[in-house]
Amino acid sequence: MTRPRLLATSVLAFALTLGACGTGAAPAFSVGDEEFSNDQLNAEVSDILARPDFFVTVFGFCPTALDPVSFDPTVDVCPPVASDPPGTYSQAVASFAIRQRIFFAEMKQELETRDLSPSAEDQDFVNNAFGQPGPDGRSFFDLMVTADSSADEAFVSGLLEDFTAQVAIQNVFTDEASFNDFVIDANQRVEVSRRYGTWDPTVGSLEPPEGASPSPARVDFPT
Repeated sequence: MTRPRLLATSVLAFALTLGACGTGAAPAFSVGDEEFSNDQLNAEVSDILARPDFFVTVFGFCPTALDPVSFDPTVDVCPPVASDPPGTYSQAVASFAIRQRIFFAEMKQELETRDLSPSAEDQDFVNNAFGQPGPDGRSFFDLMVTADSSADEAFVSGLLEDFTAQVAIQNVFTDEASFNDFVIDANQRVEVSRRYGTWDPTVGSLEPPEGASPSPARVDFPT
């Protein structure tokens, strides 16, 4: 069996196309009947900002660059985290976090719909992939490490679960085209708060809110 690719980067041969609501607040986004609160989105963004080198190496996206559009992904160290007020992040990082969580939620929901679980082979494939050395010799697991070991454990286990679900679902489809058709169909069940932009289900993208300034624009997450 040909193993699927997880992330389309020059470093990992992986292909990523890339809840409960907060009290009294509308969800930030939903995938089918599953809702994701602003607090959950805030936590996702915080996890990303805590590991900029991991995200630029694996995803080619630097979450701490003020202008991600012009950021050079060949540079393997991101600028320091900007000193923004807590809960305030760039529009680009919010969009990235939303698109990533939508994609993985679709994978997990499809597993549940088909009454499937990832196999031991799926889990080993993902574990081995993230155990590979990055450009500086550190493994991709090492790039996830911060000063908070308990947060690292939760982040790593969650990310491995996400990618293992993706691998398991990709193995269900006979070719990449049929998998992409599934994703486009799943995208039709997605709703995103207009606060964060306009969702395009055909390509799984999130256009910035109308009137928003360019990429350095900030987004304040309500609690």
